[in-house]
Amino acid sequence: MKVPFSRGGLLLEMFAGLLEILQTLVGLGIVTKETKTIKEGGYYHLYSALDVKTFKLETEKRVKDLEDSFHRILRKFEGDLREIVTIVYEE
Repeated sequence: MKVPFSRGGLLLEMFAGLLEILQTLVGLGIVTKETKTIKEGGYYHLYSALDVKTFKLETEKRVKDLEDSFHRILRKFEGDLREIVTIVYEE
């Protein structure tokens, strides 16, 4: 049994989960990540969310991309189906 807030415990698991979520959001373009340098040495990461207007525009673009992709798949399926039906009825 893991002890909360101990090394390797719940707190570290939660932190690791948070970092994974942040990386996913960065990859999706919803959150930006900046690396800042500390004057005394070292660095830290600063995560920032997109403003609502930009988020909405990005979301609409992704939805349109998905719709276009589905329409391409549907057209290909219809073409393949027509081809199969033609072959079956020719025999």
